Amino acid sequence: MYKIGKFIIPLVMFVSPIEASAGLFDDLKAIKNKIEGVTNNKNNSNDTSKSKSTVSSPSTSNNASAIANSNKFINFICDSSPKSSIYNKLGKPDVALLTKDFNKNESQIRDMLKPSSKVNLPYLTTLDQYVQAFNSDEVSELFSNFVRSPNTRDLSIMASTMNSQSFDKKKKIIAADARFAYGLVHLFFHNVGGNKELGDKLIKEAAKKDQYGARFIEGLRWARGYGRSANLKNAASWMRPAYELSAKRDGDLAQIIENEFFNIVMHPNYVNRDMYVDLIQAAEEQRQSLEQQLAQSSGSASHATLLKSQIFDLTVTRGQLLIELADITNAGVNIEKYKAVFAELSNQSNPSITTVTELLVVTDNFQNTLVTQLKKVEALESGVMPKVQTLFTRTENYVGDAYKVGLMFGFVSISSGGTDINNDTIKLVAEIGGMRVNACNLRQGIIDFSSRTNVELQPTNATVNANILAPRKKKSR
Repeated sequence: MYKIGKFIIPLVMFVSPIEASAGLFDDLKAIKNKIEGVTNNKNNSNDTSKSKSTVSSPSTSNNASAIANSNKFINFICDSSPKSSIYNKLGKPDVALLTKDFNKNESQIRDMLKPSSKVNLPYLTTLDQYVQAFNSDEVSELFSNFVRSPNTRDLSIMASTMNSQSFDKKKKIIAADARFAYGLVHLFFHNVGGNKELGDKLIKEAAKKDQYGARFIEGLRWARGYGRSANLKNAASWMRPAYELSAKRDGDLAQIIENEFFNIVMHPNYVNRDMYVDLIQAAEEQRQSLEQQLAQSSGSASHATLLKSQIFDLTVTRGQLLIELADITNAGVNIEKYKAVFAELSNQSNPSITTVTELLVVTDNFQNTLVTQLKKVEALESGVMPKVQTLFTRTENYVGDAYKVGLMFGFVSISSGGTDINNDTIKLVAEIGGMRVNACNLRQGIIDFSSRTNVELQPTNATVNANILAPRKKKSR
């Protein structure tokens, strides 16, 4: 129950994992010393008492990976494999464009694309916020591929595609979308090497071409005074095309755009407010409905407190799942050492930011060690194999939950107006942005392990709704 800015926001407690950025906690050496390294795996391989009840590992007949990856909802989140069909309609990769725009070599750009805690734009806290902001399927998919797995190839395709020249209407739309996408990336990474001036320029140029998401951002910046002197008339002019298009769009971003436009034209200082009286009356119910979806009670908390509580609970869950996986597989890690540190950090009722980041680091270290050791396990006892399936089912569910948390925070940040961004919030923003990737990595570790051993995974019924907000009522305009 929390209030952020002028909106009352529900604290969404999803059961999910999260992996830390090492830079969040300075004294990593002291933390890592709490966890004993990998034990000698020879002890396990020499345990003949266990080998009697295990089933020999099959060769290549195990189709665990194919079965596990049959869940289209989870693959929407985790599958970073590019789909060749869209790439045929886009520009060719041109890394030279990147090195020029970023003034870095390709290796430096790759380092820049790694999770960072230095994102601090109130209208762009996660790239996930804008996956619904495109007018073409091709660039929408390209941008989604990049968000799932940031890489220089997709980024260079954005750069080359935005510069394509054509009289074809469809290709013009694709070029404008690519310009917006490329601008977003520059802005999102502006504190770690992106070109903020170029990002601003590209988004404004895309907005002039009526690109959906760019029109929204330009309007929002004029309305809130983000890098501009607040001007409601300019805000309405820039955002109106996006608002009109939002009526034809489903998804959370369409609702957010609609709500922000209502806030502009309903403002007492908006010069043309009287022109929108009928629209305002018709839209008031919808505006209140959206605010109710973002509201639960009249409590109050900062972004940092909201994030801290979510991330702490998510990391506790991840630690519990890792402990179970290590115990089931007997993978040669010292579980008791991690359990001791985990118990000390996770049993605090009101953990500090330092405690949260310490828990993130030790859990990250334990997961990396466990994944490495799983590669050395050849087979499991037949009696424990069902436990792997149960664990995998829970893992797929929290992959979806991790995705939802990231989206929720992104839309909450837009609606709150960025009034409560502080250093503690910035420290944790990168963790929200990286949750999906880290959750998917743990899931993939189980799939890889099962594909190589005698464990046969079955498809799960985990579902994911790409939209956090409830569908809005359609209204005539």
